[in-house]
Amino acid sequence: MNTVNFFGHQVTKLIIGDNPMNGHSYIEDVTPGSEMVKFYTAERIKEALFRAEECGYNTMLPLADPYMIRVLQEYRRDGGKMQFIFQPYMPMNQDVSIRQMASVEPIGIYHQGTTTDFLYESGRYDEIRANIEKYRALGCP
Repeated sequence: MNTVNFFGHQVTKLIIGDNPMNGHSYIEDVTPGSEMVKFYTAERIKEALFRAEECGYNTMLPLADPYMIRVLQEYRRDGGKMQFIFQPYMPMNQDVSIRQMASVEPIGIYHQGTTTDFLYESGRYDEIRANIEKYRALGCP
C-alpha cells in the first residue's frame, strides 16, 4: 500500500477510522450505533486492527476515549504495530487524556473540528491554543 511521510513516519494513504467501533453512525435509521457497540467488543476491535495490518494498513485515527485507549493498550501488548493519530476526547480533562494517549505512543494528535468550531464561534480562542500547546508538549505533531 502506498505511504506518505507524516513528520518522519510512513503512513498509509488509507487510514483506519474508529466510528463503527465507537458506535458512531451518520445513518442511525439504517445502522444504529447501538448495534455497532454490541458488535465491536474489545476482542473484535483488536481482531480488526490485526486484520488491517495484514491488509497493509499501518495507521489509525482513533478517538482517545478511555475505552478505546484501554483496547489500544491491549492491542500493543498483544504485538500490534498500528500507528495512531489521536482525536482527543474533549469531555475528559485534557491533562488526563494526554497521559492516556501517551501510553500508546501516538505519532500525532489533532484538535477535533467540531470542538474547534464551537470554541472559535464562542470566542474562546485561548482554549484552542491551550489545548494545542498541551498536545505539542507530548512531543508529537
